[in-house]
Amino acid sequence: MLSVAKQKAADSGLDILFLRQQMQSIDLYGTVDTVICMLDSINHMTRESDVMKTFSRVSLFLNHGGYFIFDMNTMYKHRHVLGNQIFVYDTDKVYCVWQNSFEEKNGRVGITLDFFGREGGVYHRSSEHFYERAYDTKRIVSMLSKTGLETAGLFRELSFEKPDDQTERIVVVAKKA
Repeated sequence: MLSVAKQKAADSGLDILFLRQQMQSIDLYGTVDTVICMLDSINHMTRESDVMKTFSRVSLFLNHGGYFIFDMNTMYKHRHVLGNQIFVYDTDKVYCVWQNSFEEKNGRVGITLDFFGREGGVYHRSSEHFYERAYDTKRIVSMLSKTGLETAGLFRELSFEKPDDQTERIVVVAKKA
């Protein structure tokens, strides 16, 4: 993805620094006004200590008054939507079986994806397994505060509405004091 983005930037005459790094040790080589982290990336860190390290690094590189915006899947989504479910996606180019196993004690969902891609009359299989962890919103707000970031807003995905107990994804807006 970074190679494609870099090529598109170059084709448009834009000089953009693209980085591939672990979130827990990100180095932006200077400060920025906004950091955006999407696609459940926070959920992919299953250890709270990694989330704290990430928040600390983001805070370090944010200018005062800068914003950190991220989304995360909720416990409701992990428990009631993803849970112990199997999803099947069948398209012209790929067939995917997505299997989940929910762990109540820690809010984790084990996710296994099996892809079957067609090349001519032959299918090739590839698999991926990873975990997502849901974090309590109050705990996230506390961790942000400990790193010098104050919560400016919590929103239901794709809206400016306040989350409720059936919200599947929350967008968090934090501001560096």
